[in-house]
Amino acid sequence: MLYPKRRRVLILMNELQKLLPRHYRILDLVLDGNLTIKEIAEAVGMTQMGVHVIRRSPTFQHELAMRRKSREESYDETNVRDNLTALDLIHEKTAEAAEKIVDLMGSENESIALKSAVELLDRGGVPKETRSEQTNKTLVVTLSADDLDRIERTVMLDIEKKEEI
Repeated sequence: MLYPKRRRVLILMNELQKLLPRHYRILDLVLDGNLTIKEIAEAVGMTQMGVHVIRRSPTFQHELAMRRKSREESYDETNVRDNLTALDLIHEKTAEAAEKIVDLMGSENESIALKSAVELLDRGGVPKETRSEQTNKTLVVTLSADDLDRIERTVMLDIEKKEEI
């Protein structure tokens, strides 16, 4: 059994280890990371030494570490959610982008049509080749039925335009 005086001292020491509202305010200011000890002391109405002593206490350090960890976890979750949202948007717009490239292949501007065709082939996984001499090679391209229909319509439109001229 503890003596009454020793028990009171232990209770007092335990109470001293608890953070007070002012300590939490200091904690928030430290976590913001933009203020010096002098500025924090002025903001909470304490001396710089008082803020320094509080910041060095094990209880304060423990709470600071816990809050930093919580912020990092929250930040990581937000980044993951933002990245997933971005990927969803990319997947959603991929078909639209492919349609645009196919549409541009029908451009009257030969340069745009050629660049669009090259882009479509690149995106379709057909490797680029650098040629220093002309060679006969066979190129196999796999297209979906929709792509074939679009190409056929584009070619037919080009033929009709040429016949009108």
